[in-house]
Amino acid sequence: MKSSTGPAAALILASLMAACGPAHSHSATAVSASGATPSAATTPEATTPETPSTVAEGSSTTAPAEGPVPTMGSSTLLTKLPSRIGYGQVRPAAIDLLGNGDPQTRVSGIVWQGWGGSQAIGSGTGWRLGQRQIVADRVIVVAFDLGTCRGQYVYDALEWYFPQIGGTFDPQQFEDVCVGAPYPPSDGGYEDDGPAGAPNYFLNLSGAPAALSGSVGFRSQDGRYTTPFTFSGTAQLDGSLTIKSNAPGHTGGTYTGEWEDLNLVIDNCGAFLNLDASGPRVSCRFAHIEGS
Repeated sequence: MKSSTGPAAALILASLMAACGPAHSHSATAVSASGATPSAATTPEATTPETPSTVAEGSSTTAPAEGPVPTMGSSTLLTKLPSRIGYGQVRPAAIDLLGNGDPQTRVSGIVWQGWGGSQAIGSGTGWRLGQRQIVADRVIVVAFDLGTCRGQYVYDALEWYFPQIGGTFDPQQFEDVCVGAPYPPSDGGYEDDGPAGAPNYFLNLSGAPAALSGSVGFRSQDGRYTTPFTFSGTAQLDGSLTIKSNAPGHTGGTYTGEWEDLNLVIDNCGAFLNLDASGPRVSCRFAHIEGS
């Protein structure tokens, strides 16, 4: 479902698996936003919810007999986007990952099986691009990756797909419902969004979440571009980010921050990004450069 585009500015330092549902544009079966206006959709035939055969092998969908009951992601995300639906709920009957009016980010009438197990499987009605129009169809929803997010016991990951058009479960692509963004963060370039006149820094990122690599670049006012250092790092499902600088400079420095969709924050970036202590300060916030 990830159809967000970065403002023309910065590079995410994290590559968390991207979602494989209608709410993720990086999903193999997801439908990217087409601008089509939903018309009278064909209501899918009523079907009995079933556990898809494509669920990861060896995974149990049976709820434990006792213990804490997980929610779908964190309800704290609603403070920024209150129109989202399902976050912080147990067995949500409806989900809207973005709350922006795009029907392809919504699922309704969900009936769950195995909530509380390593994977919970739901069957409901979603929207996808059909023959020149957006149509309603049966969709399988998978909640997985149990963990803690902002103090809540949650399913960190959510994916959905349409089995009748060949969609299958892919645990490498999903919506991170702790952070509220497709996982992993996008490869490419990111630019510091500091004030006018501030040093112009860039981050270039690639790799898997557990093995990120990239470089920090600096463009001076006379247009010269230099690379202060390259780096390696990791990005976690809880939105945390860690990078360690390599050659040519700042070798061995460790910098922490967080990522969210097409934006990246490095808390202590001033330690290596502010070349002139008397000049404008770098914001330490980076945004993905569109098209990179």
